[in-house]
Amino acid sequence: MIAAAIAKYLDANVTGITRSTSGPGGNLFLGRMPDAPDEAVAVMPQPGRPMLDKSPTDLPNVQVIVRGARGSFTGGYTLARSIYGALNCLDGVTLDDGGTDEVFLIGCTAVQSDPVPLGDDATGRPEWSLNFQLTTHQPTTHRPA
Repeated sequence: MIAAAIAKYLDANVTGITRSTSGPGGNLFLGRMPDAPDEAVAVMPQPGRPMLDKSPTDLPNVQVIVRGARGSFTGGYTLARSIYGALNCLDGVTLDDGGTDEVFLIGCTAVQSDPVPLGDDATGRPEWSLNFQLTTHQPTTHRPA
């Protein structure tokens, strides 16, 4: 799954993000934003755009939501900017190389040029959204490499 490959990339390349591979812990989540910890990152798979020809590429989208600590507007924003810097224009790389979520990323483009503030969650923690349009190499039976 492309969102899982993006999450693994963020874990390896962005300071302040940790992903637990053995149970509870860490602050990076896939497809959900739990109530704890306060400072957290959620990588959300999103519907992609249609591929209108038989080239072996897919056009998925990914949303990244960043939540900061209560009373700290800049902490979550700073982490969101780091994620923006790590993903925007990330082109021509294999994500999760050799892993179960391996995918060749042809291109990654941020939809916005800055994290979008979502306001505070129900407990007063600020949240930010980043959205990315991806192009991936995904051969299938009817779209061979």
